[in-house]
Amino acid sequence: MPCGHLIGRASIMGLLQTVADEKRWEVLCPFEGCGEEWSYALCRKVGALTQEEDRRFTEQFTQNWLSIHTRVCPGCGHAVMRGAEERSKVRCSNAKCRLGYFCFQCFKPWRSSNFVDCGNEECSFRANASLLEVTKEVKLTSKEGEEVVVRVPQMRLCPSCGLLIEHNEGCKHMRCYNCKKEFCWVCLALLKKTWPCGSYSEYCGLVAPVQQIAK
Repeated sequence: MPCGHLIGRASIMGLLQTVADEKRWEVLCPFEGCGEEWSYALCRKVGALTQEEDRRFTEQFTQNWLSIHTRVCPGCGHAVMRGAEERSKVRCSNAKCRLGYFCFQCFKPWRSSNFVDCGNEECSFRANASLLEVTKEVKLTSKEGEEVVVRVPQMRLCPSCGLLIEHNEGCKHMRCYNCKKEFCWVCLALLKKTWPCGSYSEYCGLVAPVQQIAK
């Protein structure tokens, strides 16, 4: 593969199925510390997919992408796509629709002045946002090779687009599936050409505080 790792047909078939089952659409190198994105066209070639396998995975990945990025406008029924820059605040592109901005999560009219919290008490985003304060232990390694245990939130807002993301397991480096930006779960530093906070298991030297939702 482009990243230098080798993978056989059986393994790549299992990887594609895992991506589909986890409601994702991007195929990332599964080798620890890598995570480079592999194009589906390359995976299809390396995995020697049959026509039926290709059709099945293409349909699943497309449906997974649509379920994350599109909603049906509650005002007129048109499909609405969320742009990374708009976060949860979206507006129907149908010129005849008079609904205005609404929440991508709860479909209610947008009531706040920010781009993250819509201002509706019943919104699922507001309920899930309370999980920003729930912390868990993550084991990292200092530059001297000693184990460092830190407590970090189980959920974070992507520092680029504001999407609420849960950290289940794995290293400290994350990739937002909405805006595609990569960032460190511990210190919230964004990836530039290199990681400013060290490798995937290295302690950053600081833990970013619990994020707050602006009212």
